[in-house]
Amino acid sequence: MGWTVAGLHSQQINSLDGCYPLFDAHGEPGSYKTIAAETALSLIGKNWGQAGMLARASVSALYEHGSRTGSLPFFWDDPDRSPENEELAKSWYNWKPRKVRGNEQTPHSPMGITSNHVFGGEQAATYTRFVRVPFERTVGGDKAAFQELKAAQAIASGAFTLLITLGFPRDAIADLEAELLQYLPHAHARIAQSLAIVTWHAQKKMSLKKKKRTMKQVQALK
Repeated sequence: MGWTVAGLHSQQINSLDGCYPLFDAHGEPGSYKTIAAETALSLIGKNWGQAGMLARASVSALYEHGSRTGSLPFFWDDPDRSPENEELAKSWYNWKPRKVRGNEQTPHSPMGITSNHVFGGEQAATYTRFVRVPFERTVGGDKAAFQELKAAQAIASGAFTLLITLGFPRDAIADLEAELLQYLPHAHARIAQSLAIVTWHAQKKMSLKKKKRTMKQVQALK
């Protein structure tokens, strides 16, 4: 959720930092990665959970989508494991343009990836450009909750206007980045930077939810 919310401000972030973190939801098949991605994207629009999931997309289609959808995050669903795809992702981190026969396509949208493997695991330069969440298969659970999830997705974009107001407070995020660096002594510096951006926006998104709940409780007492 934090990566999606921060993504709404990705053009400002990229203009200041020259990059925006990639996201990898990875785990074995059947671990609900795609459902989680669709749920996060539903914050943007009622149908964006489906429209923002690109499966079996060509390189040209990815750049066409990413160059036309502004700051709206999307997911590349289950791409093949290949050096070419890892190179593509590495370039997307800095929104480097693709040039083919005189035509140029420049990404303007954050790209997330759902994969059965750790994407970028073959190349350190690609690996460190991702924020990652591992998924595991669950046993049991309440299948009836799936209908509740779909209902929640249908109304999640009602918070879109509030999410836009969060902006990109660079100083506050830099303070969080400095704090995270203390716990990541052996990691590349860009990992703390990426985690700070995502974590700050995730925290603020949750604080909005708490404020909304508190307002409802106050209104109920009147």
